[in-house]
Amino acid sequence: MERIHLDNSAARAVQAYIEYENIVGGADGGKLLSPEEYEEFKKQVAAQRANRLFVYWSNSSGLECKTIGPHSKCFCNHRYKDHFTDDVSTKKVPCRVPKCKCKQFDYVPVYGSNDLKCLCKHSYTTHNPANRRCEKPGCKCSQFSSTHSCTCSRHYNDHETKFYSKQERQAMGKPTDNLGGGGELYAAMGGLTDFSDLVDGIEREAVEPVEYAGKRYELTGASRRAVEAPKPQKGERQVRREGFTPLELYNMPHRLGK
Repeated sequence: MERIHLDNSAARAVQAYIEYENIVGGADGGKLLSPEEYEEFKKQVAAQRANRLFVYWSNSSGLECKTIGPHSKCFCNHRYKDHFTDDVSTKKVPCRVPKCKCKQFDYVPVYGSNDLKCLCKHSYTTHNPANRRCEKPGCKCSQFSSTHSCTCSRHYNDHETKFYSKQERQAMGKPTDNLGGGGELYAAMGGLTDFSDLVDGIEREAVEPVEYAGKRYELTGASRRAVEAPKPQKGERQVRREGFTPLELYNMPHRLGK
């Protein structure tokens, strides 16, 4: 494989374009904005994205099973970043891809080449994103329905895509930071605020803070069991902690792995 070398100038240009894509996305209609237009665009969206929409796919019990990000797939088969995501006041997120009938982003749990099929045995892609009717010739399906099971054990039909403003999330005691590292200008960040948002909600729920020496730590697995193990009494030998993987030891708070 041929290795490509970039000098400092080229590397800065590549980084600048990546940032441009994260901020502008598809809002330029495929035509690169001029430097002046780019600066004006950032000024226009700054206020809107300071209070972006936080989006989650939740079950009927309120568990946020999936955190929506730029590449999350919609029922219309387009990504979240392909939708208008800056209208916080109405929370309307229609698709901006030409001729798409989608009027509101609605997450579908598909990955790579996987598919989500209706009870009529046809793919979600054959259903109209506006009314959910199957458009396969001869099919009488009037509403998409699936028995697909989420990691929370609930069916697809027992979930819905929810939208929150920054103020609503803060009132719920939820974080409102930006995982992208690009301040508050990045487009279509959805609900991403922390790396834990990249895993399923049922797995995030299993991770709760642990109290140790007056401090709280986020631990899982063997690390949690080590911290919660009974402390030796005076004169007793400290039980040797065996069976830890290097990653678990690395993730332990300082000196807890000794």
